[in-house]
Amino acid sequence: MSDMRENFADPASEARIQRVAERMRQRNIAVLVVDDGAAASKLVLEQLPDRAEVHSAKSKTLQDAGIFDAIHDTSRYDALRPRYLKMDRQTQAREIRKLIAGPDFMVDRQPNCSITLVSEVRANLPKPCTPHDYRF
Repeated sequence: MSDMRENFADPASEARIQRVAERMRQRNIAVLVVDDGAAASKLVLEQLPDRAEVHSAKSKTLQDAGIFDAIHDTSRYDALRPRYLKMDRQTQAREIRKLIAGPDFMVDRQPNCSITLVSEVRANLPKPCTPHDYRF
């Protein structure tokens, strides 16, 4: 915690990234570090089998990397977002919650500053995660 950054627009140092990655691994969270959005997109899409049911929150990070559009390619994946956006939130709220609560794969982004903040500031996270706690 000695090198807390004041400007989160600057990328984290490699040492900090590796320190955070190691702390996450100690809590049974798989960590893969890539250099850019193209590498992230390639890595994520390689993990998703064809026709997989996939859900993702809308994120500028995922959009910029091309991941958001790729997982909504109906010829390759079964994205939940288009399905639940067609549903009526007033009358089908329960069905929407159930639909997005358990996709086969959940693709989410973790901005560098968020991971760093959680891992560097909170030295004692709750219980370690099991492999079943996280899908991605």
